[in-house]
Amino acid sequence: MISIIFPVYNVSKYIEASLLSCLEQTYRDLEIIAINDGSTDESLNILQDYASRDHRIKIITQRNQGVAKARMVGLENSLGDFVCFVDSDDIIPKESISLLYEKIRVNDVDIVIGNYCECFENDYKRTYELPRNGVIGNGEYVDLILSEKVQWGVWGKLYKRELFDNAKLVSFKLGEDAALLMQAIANASKIEFTNQCVYHYLQRIDSAVHLKSANYLSDIYRFRVWVADFLSTCNEVCYKKELVDIFLVRGYVKCIFFGGRRYLSSQDYTDVQKRYLFAEKQLYSWERIIYVTSSFSFVNRLVVLIFQAIRKLKFLYLRNKNDL
Repeated sequence: MISIIFPVYNVSKYIEASLLSCLEQTYRDLEIIAINDGSTDESLNILQDYASRDHRIKIITQRNQGVAKARMVGLENSLGDFVCFVDSDDIIPKESISLLYEKIRVNDVDIVIGNYCECFENDYKRTYELPRNGVIGNGEYVDLILSEKVQWGVWGKLYKRELFDNAKLVSFKLGEDAALLMQAIANASKIEFTNQCVYHYLQRIDSAVHLKSANYLSDIYRFRVWVADFLSTCNEVCYKKELVDIFLVRGYVKCIFFGGRRYLSSQDYTDVQKRYLFAEKQLYSWERIIYVTSSFSFVNRLVVLIFQAIRKLKFLYLRNKNDL
């Protein structure tokens, strides 16, 4: 059996389509562990309605503790030999679970990773392509994550359940996926990529990744520090340590870009400064500009505002592309 971990928090507008995409999978031997994380809208009522008609849905309600805790609760209550994660505003195509399960069964790998596409609310889709197909080791996978050639969400993948047996809760407003994923990777030996699309990732302006709370802004950099510390003590993964420099410098720059400069300390700057010389050639031009101007407050704020405006225009263009 396969367990789908399905955290839910105030997604009444989207949850029905997401839940149906799980229930309508061609692979039928599954359970859906829906963790209602203190929703205050109609999400729970919608869940209960569907659960009354399909015994595969198991609802667990808790006070609001965040998606990281919800996923851990889901894992603790799962019965499947394999698990996958679906966010309750996203969609999985009907063949997704069958495709991933066939790969993990035939090739006896620990994790199967599929491709995904970003979906905007005007029905425009942007499909990504994985850097390779086939089976790799956990070290090579970590290298791809550190160099940001693959996304680090826990979704769009199928795992052997045992990979999470000793997983510890790590709560971030941003990057909680990476913390859980890294713990699973450390216990995996064989990982397979398939370029078939198995996940539709909804891009909406009010989603958690677009909210700019203080914790969110600080975690843009903090979760990367956690990943670096975790890898430094993890003997099970043989990765390229020089990629950590790029990973941390990029996190520092992105924290500034999204408005988190005030959450960065002088020690953070000192730590990143030591790494910048090794990372500089691998950074994009806009990243180098933000870093180089970070010592000049006024200039840096102006540069960031320009790049933020460009990003916002790009997002609005993609959101409205079908209407042009």
